[in-house]
Amino acid sequence: MILSKSVDEAIDVMKRGGVVAYPTDTVFGLGVNATREDAIKLLYRVKDRPGSRPVPVMVSSIHQAKLLASVNSKQEKILESIWPGAVTAVLAKK
Repeated sequence: MILSKSVDEAIDVMKRGGVVAYPTDTVFGLGVNATREDAIKLLYRVKDRPGSRPVPVMVSSIHQAKLLASVNSKQEKILESIWPGAVTAVLAKK
């Protein structure tokens, strides 16, 4: 399937620290591997975004969120009750 191949290619690009463009319901987004500092720096350069402005990070689990952000026990309990789902949580980055 063409979509599957495209997704595999995008994953490969992000694993290597690159940037991918992907469609959302309203605009195109730019994605990188948020666990790679070099990829985050590249994203800021590509977007010409000031380093003082944070970027959103999408995660698929609380485990992934904990790798990137500080999550206390109260926040974890709330997140467990609402995830998975289309919910935005604002957390302090590590």
